[in-house]
Amino acid sequence: MSRSNARLLFVLSAALAVVAVPSCRRNLPPDAPPISGPQLGYVNIDYTYSMTSTDPNGDSVSYQMDWGDGTTSAWSSFVANAATVTLTKSWSTARNHFSVKARAKDRREATSSWTPEYPVIIMPNAPPDTPAAPSGPNSGYVGRYYSFYVSTSDPDGDSVSYQFNWAEVRTTQRHGATLFPAVTATWILSPGRPRACIWSRHGPRTQRALPLPGRHHARRSWRWTE
Repeated sequence: MSRSNARLLFVLSAALAVVAVPSCRRNLPPDAPPISGPQLGYVNIDYTYSMTSTDPNGDSVSYQMDWGDGTTSAWSSFVANAATVTLTKSWSTARNHFSVKARAKDRREATSSWTPEYPVIIMPNAPPDTPAAPSGPNSGYVGRYYSFYVSTSDPDGDSVSYQFNWAEVRTTQRHGATLFPAVTATWILSPGRPRACIWSRHGPRTQRALPLPGRHHARRSWRWTE
């Protein structure tokens, strides 16, 4: 074989090899996902944070959050490239600075770097004081309205709402058994304002009052009065 023919054969073989090998594209990780969500909150309340990342290869993406308290979220389900994902978190302790971060990965496990810290402040929230026993009449007549009053204070100075539970005890004979079903009516009212309730049967009554969660959902237990 002449030298020129050998060279031609080598060139043709190389060209065929290039055609036979599929093109390879380098897999790049997604971009680090910016975080959006509340940066001021209160203990034991759920807050939602959203993030979006773009993958250079167009792959679907999964997200993970570092909540700054020593815990991280599980990786989210994979979503379409550039789709937004939301994750929810509540902190059980108050702190002036939680360093929250996020990252993303694609289906081929290429993972982005963590985002710069996203500072979150979580403040304590004390529940309202247990209200004093409701004041009002301790006896009455069937079919009439009676008003009861209650008040309390909140250590954080938050506004407070109240819930009254009106318990009606009745005795019912059924198949020889004596039953005492609890019948309750729930009312919401502003501090210092009366709420009336009407009873339809004779018998002893029990009232109880509870300050409902205020703006930050701290609840105090029932204060009973007979």
